[in-house]
Amino acid sequence: MKRKLLMIGVAVGLLRCNTLANLHIINPSYSLRSVTPRVNLGIPPSIDLDFGINVNNPNPVQLRLDYFDFDLLVNNNPILRNIHSVQGLRIPANGDGDVHLATHVTYDSIRTIYNEVLNIIQGNRASYGIQGNAYYDTPVGQLRFPVSVYSR
Repeated sequence: MKRKLLMIGVAVGLLRCNTLANLHIINPSYSLRSVTPRVNLGIPPSIDLDFGINVNNPNPVQLRLDYFDFDLLVNNNPILRNIHSVQGLRIPANGDGDVHLATHVTYDSIRTIYNEVLNIIQGNRASYGIQGNAYYDTPVGQLRFPVSVYSR
């Protein structure tokens, strides 16, 4: 009896491995839902930027977004590099999840994009971009996918 149970367990394990080996997970799609800039006019000045990003998972399995590594662009000018944002967000199979990214732009970074910052302070619309990678925990192990999201 023990031998039969062991054989059944091995067979189920092999079937599961075969199923996982055939699982092809593709990069979710990303869209920028919101950007909220908050300008601190203190000495020295700074800007906090909060991003709302929708992640659409087209895969037949749930994915857990572990973290993002990204660069922040304002009007196509890179102002922050190698930002690491831990997430831990579970995105359902064939479903959506909302990611919140927060950044703090210091005075040194602001100086390099003075005209763009001046436009933001005066209420003019800036374009924002995030370029980097998203790291997912999946049934086949950790996967890294490129991410490029831009405001319009």
